[in-house]
Amino acid sequence: MNFIIKRLELIKNCIALQEHQLVSVQAELLKDTENQGLSNILELIECSFYSDAFKAIDEFIKGHTGLVIFEDPEIQTLKSEINILGSRISVLTADKEEMVGLIEDFNREYHLQVGGIMAEILLFKRRIYRKKYEAERQAYEESHQSFNRKRSKLQELQNELTELNTRLDGCELFSEEYDEISDRIFDVEEEIKQLRGEIREEYENLKSKKEDIEGGSEKNYKEASEDHESFSEEHEEEINKDVNNLSPEEQRELKALYRKASKLCHPDRVGEEQKEKATELMSDVNCAYKAKNLKGLRELVSMLEGGMHWSSASDSSNEKEWLQNKTQELRQKAKDLEDEIVIIRESESWQNIIEIDDWIDYFRDTKEALAEILEDTKEEYEQA
Repeated sequence: MNFIIKRLELIKNCIALQEHQLVSVQAELLKDTENQGLSNILELIECSFYSDAFKAIDEFIKGHTGLVIFEDPEIQTLKSEINILGSRISVLTADKEEMVGLIEDFNREYHLQVGGIMAEILLFKRRIYRKKYEAERQAYEESHQSFNRKRSKLQELQNELTELNTRLDGCELFSEEYDEISDRIFDVEEEIKQLRGEIREEYENLKSKKEDIEGGSEKNYKEASEDHESFSEEHEEEINKDVNNLSPEEQRELKALYRKASKLCHPDRVGEEQKEKATELMSDVNCAYKAKNLKGLRELVSMLEGGMHWSSASDSSNEKEWLQNKTQELRQKAKDLEDEIVIIRESESWQNIIEIDDWIDYFRDTKEALAEILEDTKEEYEQA
């Protein structure tokens, strides 16, 4: 046990000195020791939760030696953890922006290479569905007119029946006129009965056609219209973007500069009094990176390296409560970034991109395939 306690004391000192690599090395030497309390400490160290690990070590030592530690160990370890979390967040932010940037680059290249063909395909699909919708709508209107004519005829027969019954009431029973009117009343009633059956059947057919149109050709036409309009708008926006074209070497330099700038001015790595300035600079860095403004990013990094001095985020307050809250805030922010990166990696866009070995070959093959689809779609439109 003395060996374990001495090793834990050494880990505490390394945490206080912010020698985090030595912390990991010393923790590794305790991994084979079977002790629940020790396992919890090692788990906290592995997660870089150094302030919690510091407290857990003190509790462990106190429980096994009876020593009471009078110093407040949390201040230095909280500062240490805040520093590590700030570094972690800047790295995660850079990772996320690079992934988003790659997706945006691929999307723009897609529009430049094959977006025009795809927009034309979507236009013809829209026209095809419009033809089908208009044809079905016309057939529906014709059926609706037939339905209305039969309803008008029914009304005429009902009016005639009312008139015949009135005349019948004024006729002498068993007279020739009475018999003629009675026969006509019978014929009209039969005609009304038959017409009502036809109207009911036509009503059901009309209702079914309306539902089929709304759930079929009309819906397809609306969706095709929305797809065409949305893609065309995106296509225009992408091909008109003012983005610098960089060589592979320049792209690598841009990414390296962005990572360096993120570490130098990320708002989560500076004191509260400097956060506003750091946020402003980080915004400039992001804009330069997204616009592929290599020259602008070089100038920003040069300024940050030569003329900017930041205090540590933990230097802005010595109050333990503030440091504890800050630690929890940064832990959550790091977790949120990790979750966002997982979502990007699992997205269909990212999965499609990482499966492509060579963008030039991919877009060449895609263009050929879409050209064939376009011809088939045009032929379908002519036949619709």
